[in-house]
Amino acid sequence: MDSADSAAAYLEKTEGRILLTTGSKELNAFAKIPVERLYVRVLPTAESIALCERAGISYRNTIAMVGPFTREMNAATMRQYKIAWMVTKDSGKTGGFDEKLEACRKTGVRPVVIARPRESGLSMEEVLALIEKRSDEELSEEKGDIWKN
Repeated sequence: MDSADSAAAYLEKTEGRILLTTGSKELNAFAKIPVERLYVRVLPTAESIALCERAGISYRNTIAMVGPFTREMNAATMRQYKIAWMVTKDSGKTGGFDEKLEACRKTGVRPVVIARPRESGLSMEEVLALIEKRSDEELSEEKGDIWKN
């Protein structure tokens, strides 16, 4: 999926409980799905809990925890809440992405993955080349000033 909105649109046509591991700021995208289907794992902050409340997510369906989570912890959560679908971002190794997918495989939960946004910056090589070019230009200007005096 390319966004939380596309993930939500897909899940509207499914049945079963959904574990959202995308954070509290993505909740609005899932507003059309009945709230009793949603189980939301968020950081245990006042802001996150308030966003869950505004979205109509009950305390019973709010899992406020700090990660990263092991495969076993993810699998236990999925079993505890009888999850059928898990929504996650492709967050890479530091975001526990592999552990989430392994837990899905272990429990039979179907993952819905939101792809990383396309990067639009420069590569490390491009940045280094620009720095080197700029340094060469500044050095040339300084030498020119020496000869003018």
